[in-house]
Amino acid sequence: MREPVTAAREMGALRFVSMQLTLGASILSALFHLPWLVWCVVCIVSPDANLSRISWAMLAVSYAAGAVTALTVPSASFAIRMRDLITLPFYWPLQFFAMARALYSLARRPHYWVKTPREGVPGAGGAHQF
Repeated sequence: MREPVTAAREMGALRFVSMQLTLGASILSALFHLPWLVWCVVCIVSPDANLSRISWAMLAVSYAAGAVTALTVPSASFAIRMRDLITLPFYWPLQFFAMARALYSLARRPHYWVKTPREGVPGAGGAHQF
């Protein structure tokens, strides 16, 4: 955000804070999926560690919400949605590695942009220095 004070003044304090929490939570969630999954596995495997009923309920509700989202996304085939649903528990924790790479890149080379390579599109792959 280039001018947060101006944005807060124009939006109002409540709307500004709401926007910051919404955007920040979606970005920061990538950092927490893998550690949370590891903790859940530790709690399942270890008899000394356990998750409370509230934690299990939160885990079930979050995956159920993701499943409902995956099933209701418009697509050409139900098979695609089922594939998305089956791979969902793996997709979210894998975001941790992408976020770790992004944070490392931001700290080491803040003006370096790694683009997704595209086959058949000249000049669309590689990285760019701004």
